[in-house]
Amino acid sequence: MVFQTLAVDGAVTGWVVYTPIFGTPHLTRTNMTSPQETTSILKRILQTNGLDLLRSPQRLRGLLTDQAPQQPRRERDVLVHAVNSPIFERAWQAGSGSLGGLAQWLADEHGYATDLCQWAEKTWVLALSLHPTPSRRSAESPRPLATGQPMSSTPHGPHSFQTGSSVGRQTGLSAEALIAQLQNGTLSHQQRFEIGQALARIGDPRPGVGLRGDGLPDIAWIQIPGGQVRIDPEAPTGFLSLLPFRRTFEVRPFQMAKFPVTNAQFQAFFSATDGYHFWTWWKDINKSRDAPCFPGKEQANEPRVNVTWYDAIAFCRWFSAKTGTTIRLPTEWEWRQAATGGDPTRDYPWGSEWDSSRCSSRESMATAVGMYPAGSSLQGLHDITGNVWEWGLNRPETTPSRPDTVQVERYGTRAILGGFWNSQPQDLKTFIRSYTASDDHTSYLGFRLVQEH
Repeated sequence: MVFQTLAVDGAVTGWVVYTPIFGTPHLTRTNMTSPQETTSILKRILQTNGLDLLRSPQRLRGLLTDQAPQQPRRERDVLVHAVNSPIFERAWQAGSGSLGGLAQWLADEHGYATDLCQWAEKTWVLALSLHPTPSRRSAESPRPLATGQPMSSTPHGPHSFQTGSSVGRQTGLSAEALIAQLQNGTLSHQQRFEIGQALARIGDPRPGVGLRGDGLPDIAWIQIPGGQVRIDPEAPTGFLSLLPFRRTFEVRPFQMAKFPVTNAQFQAFFSATDGYHFWTWWKDINKSRDAPCFPGKEQANEPRVNVTWYDAIAFCRWFSAKTGTTIRLPTEWEWRQAATGGDPTRDYPWGSEWDSSRCSSRESMATAVGMYPAGSSLQGLHDITGNVWEWGLNRPETTPSRPDTVQVERYGTRAILGGFWNSQPQDLKTFIRSYTASDDHTSYLGFRLVQEH
């Protein structure tokens, strides 16, 4: 999935969400362009356009096509797919490191031939002047959590809690002391990131982040008041503003999870004997894999990403059965009511003015959940904008007279809500509308739960 900003005469008008289709995976050995030859092209493109280009895979594809028109399409495909990998994201956020494991990720996730995957990894290593890939998986290489093993709270890879900053050196602090520091408005984004990593290492005790004593997800439910929510296509809400309707939705009071679903909580679903592999939860929806894609983020208290809409629906069905309640994804209008706290004048959960210190956005990085308490909504929802996009229940053409648009079905597109850690301020406003295909999964798309009364 690729997000692209719409602009007219330089004025940003919103987001368009693209789900690129790169064709059938190539499973046969082929002759390839030398990594050195492609590296020179990539370096020239990056020198001209800057490293921010790596945040725009669709634009990267266009530039590769323009500047290397004779290059086989399969090579451009695998290079662009590599940029979308969580391994690439970790190297980007760390500012250094290696792309170890990228070739294996490309083979596992997209089915490319081994030699093509190795070619892509070597090409990017050369283009970015990173460390060469180890010949075997090292102890610092990320490991998938979708193999049934218990989740560890020990950090791995370049994001481990071993930094030179003031927060990173305070390894003796208790979890309570670290959590209290989050109220300090002068903390840098890096310090908030490190606090999240430290909490994962020592065990994050915050309600709503981990598991209950019985092994089920511990959800901190927040009461959201009812009200009316107007979806106005005349507002600068991106591509969906072209849909010919302006609707007012009646929202009943409901409860919403304080945080997005975390890695630890989703892992409970995957590991349960009656969880991810139990056919009942997948009735009338697509289960295309024996296991979900591995998390793009490694720590137990980070939001679970790389989940399809179907994965989220199956989780809700399982959790509903376990708790004897009705748990589901929020509709777009419920989410907006929660994000604004019932006050439609709030462009952001905290008010009408942008404040980069209040959420994980383009000026910061992806973090554990709840690292920006000053950015919470009126009722106390954390990360309702920024950090990760969140799946919504409804299709984009929803109207009050079309209840079928919130029904669970096998195909189609669904709303995504809230923006993510690389979004611009204008794209984190509470009225922004976006959507993507139900089977999409990326390293910046997660989900949050709603419980009906």
